Amino acid sequence: MEHQVRSSVRMNVPAEKVWSVLDDFGGVEKFSVGVEHSSIVGEKSAGLGAKRHCIFYDKSSVLEEIIESTKGKSFNVPLSESSMPLKFIHAEF
Repeated sequence: MEHQVRSSVRMNVPAEKVWSVLDDFGGVEKFSVGVEHSSIVGEKSAGLGAKRHCIFYDKSSVLEEIIESTKGKSFNVPLSESSMPLKFIHAEF
């Protein structure tokens, strides 16, 4: 069964401030309510090729990697490994 969830947030803050938070790729738990802990995997901590391992409060986990990135504009993160029964997850910021 295919299921899609879309979410957007409008913030009344400068884009630079938003990107300073999003650029902390390993710190996703600071703004994502479902993530208990995340850590960088490998040597890249931001931008194209950066990977993070996210552990959720229910102890499920995912490995994510930035596969497309435009600094200060967007990045694309599909899931590459998961402990959840999912075929595919994709997030775009």
